[in-house]
This record gives sequence, C-alpha cells and structure tokens, in this order.
Amino acid sequence: MKVGRTYLQLAGAAAALALLCMGCEWGSGDGGEDEEKKDGQTEQKTEEQESTQTESRPNVTGDWEFELTPTAGVPVEHDYELTQTGASVDGEWDGSGTGGDVSGTVNDDGDVKLVSTVDSMPGHSFKLEGTVSGNGEEMNGTWTSTWGPKGTWKAKKE
Repeated sequence: MKVGRTYLQLAGAAAALALLCMGCEWGSGDGGEDEEKKDGQTEQKTEEQESTQTESRPNVTGDWEFELTPTAGVPVEHDYELTQTGASVDGEWDGSGTGGDVSGTVNDDGDVKLVSTVDSMPGHSFKLEGTVSGNGEEMNGTWTSTWGPKGTWKAKKE
C-alpha cells in the first residue's frame, strides 16, 4: 500500500497548498476583504507606474526631416509631421514626389515603430523601426518596404 500512501500524501499536500493560497491573487479562493485591499493597492500602484512611464516616454510630436538610405542606393529625404498621444503615433509624410499616412508606436524605452503608406503605390508601405534619442530630438533605425528595398534611416526634429 506504499503507492496508496504516496497518493494520499500528495493529495494532502495539494489541499494544504490550496488552503494557503486562498488569499493569494492567483489562488482559487475568494480572499475576502484582504483580496480587495490587495487589488486596491495593486490598482493604485499600476496607476502610479503608468503615470511615471508616460512622463518618461519620449514624445515625437512635431515636424521631422527623415533620411532613408537604401542598402544599394542614394539617400532620400522625406518630411514627416507626427502627432503622439500616449504610445500611439499618427501623421503624414511627404517627399520623393509622393506622400502618405503614418501610424505607429513609441514605447517607454524609446523604441519606435512606424508604418508609412505610399499614396502613389496603393497597397504598399514601408516600415521603420528604431530608437528615439534621450533628448527626443533624433531617431534612427532600419526600414523595409513591401516592394523590396530596405536600408537604414535617421531623422532630426526640425
């Protein structure tokens, strides 16, 4: 009956663990008032963290001069007008005889991801990924396009 005893010991240990975790956030119990208090504290901490993160996130709102350099080619300049709300970025770009819409994100670490549509080539876009400088005045990274070309890019706030 050693097998039966081992099974009972495991079942007993599992039951004890379940009782211990009834007040845990990840436990299966209701936790009562203590859990509500924990949730309130967690919720408050999350709001404070979001506030701090929003203040530390680089803001790319403004006019930018972008230079895209294909891996095999000559640099091309584009003008971007960007508006940032929280982590979301929207705007427009103009250059090389065409233009388009811009959408993307900037995270708290300054990582930027933008997708630019191309009005003169319906269905095509190019994607820029990179970083924003600590002072928020410059960006750089790599880009790819839906029609093949790719390369590096840099931008300076005007």
